[in-house]
Amino acid sequence: MQKIVKALNECSLVTIADKHGKILSASQPFCNACGYSEAELLGKNHDLFSMDSYDAGFWSDILQTILQGNVWSGETKNRAKDGRTFWLSSVINPIVDEDQQIVNFLAVHQDVTERKNAETELLLSREKYQSLVMNIPGITYRCKMDADWTMLFLSKQIDTITGYNADEIIHSNEYSYGKLIHPEDQQLVIDAVEKGATENAPWEIEYRVRHKDGSIRWVYEKGRAVMNDANEVDYLDGFILDITDRKSIEQENIRQKENLLRIGQLAKVGGWNYDVVHDHLSWTQVTYDIHEQPYHFIPDPKTAIQFYKEGFDRDQITQVFEAALKHGKSYDVELIIVTASGRERWVRSIGEATVMNGKVVVVSGVFQDIDQRKRTDLALDAERIRLASIIEGTHVGTWEWNMQTGEVAFNERWAKIIGYTLDEISPVSINTWLQFAHPEDLEKSNYQKDLHLKGELPFYSSETRMKHKNGDWIWVLSRGKVITWTRMIAFGQVDSIC
Repeated sequence: MQKIVKALNECSLVTIADKHGKILSASQPFCNACGYSEAELLGKNHDLFSMDSYDAGFWSDILQTILQGNVWSGETKNRAKDGRTFWLSSVINPIVDEDQQIVNFLAVHQDVTERKNAETELLLSREKYQSLVMNIPGITYRCKMDADWTMLFLSKQIDTITGYNADEIIHSNEYSYGKLIHPEDQQLVIDAVEKGATENAPWEIEYRVRHKDGSIRWVYEKGRAVMNDANEVDYLDGFILDITDRKSIEQENIRQKENLLRIGQLAKVGGWNYDVVHDHLSWTQVTYDIHEQPYHFIPDPKTAIQFYKEGFDRDQITQVFEAALKHGKSYDVELIIVTASGRERWVRSIGEATVMNGKVVVVSGVFQDIDQRKRTDLALDAERIRLASIIEGTHVGTWEWNMQTGEVAFNERWAKIIGYTLDEISPVSINTWLQFAHPEDLEKSNYQKDLHLKGELPFYSSETRMKHKNGDWIWVLSRGKVITWTRMIAFGQVDSIC
């Protein structure tokens, strides 16, 4: 026994203790491990260098085990004299005398600090990885490259995207991930993965999956094939993100753009953009239509202004466009262009400059066909001038009522009939008429108006009492008719009849 103990002392971490756990001897390797000399250890218990995490009961249990003649083995975390931490894997055997009575305890230790540190680092690494996986706003996966995309690992976030938990899908236990992919997108996924595996490159793809509740979710996947020594696909690693919200926004933007395009076409509103830096002019489809140019026509920034009618219109657009280019000034003008077919057309051109670092880099704007409205306005203006000349000689009051906007215009004679100047009753509106008209006559007046609007009467005509400034009620004859049905503008005259 003494030879065995001597051999152990020379090459192993060995301690001998009495029945009370007091150290009787310690090998030099043990002393080297704990940092204490043998003299410092003699008569001390092993809890001299134990960590605070072990209470008195721990060491008491060990002592009771070996006092009963049993062998104890285990690992303990210890603190060396210099404060460093070290781990021991120990086996404690009772030493008995000839009468089989326990006299001492032989403890053989192994320094397992490196292994325990490695285990701790591995555990921390796993915890970090697990935390990373759990906090990624999506799914991490590892799967086979087979028809079902059989999952070998799947993070728990799968349930938020598909409604199924990971255990239901891993190893295709109940559901295979492949069957959750939308039928119309399955070949798309297969092609992308096969191409990536063949080229040993990552793939990125967007596709749809079916949720457990029947809804469709959009996902973005990025993955890569992991090859074995035979250059064959071992498995696939990657992550999947839910992009349903982004796709919904994209699809809504597409719908809005389509709606705006249709609205622009109906309203005959186009757009244009001049890239000053690259000297490039672009038109929208409606702008081509307004110019009556084929869509393959390439507008030239240097000659586009030539579409404007020679003279005032071309001079005006030249002036405002140069001001936009040089000084960043916006403009809004109504001018005449000459289309490719030679037709003159009124347009509204709005331009706005984009300035960067003090320089105009882009001028863009709106281009609208206002030909019908403009010609109507000009015709109305001409008619007003003609009527004004006639009315001035007849001394009758006139009114003009835009039934869409509620705007009303009276002339000075109309106000004079009821004893006022036009300034005294301004601002005027349809309520001005209602204010002075006798309440009992309004029903008859409205009835006549409705018959005319229905086309049953060629014009509106009504005799109505009006409140004069002096307090008297005077009878007036009001006649009129709608002069433009597209804008519902009625024009008429009023004359005193008593």
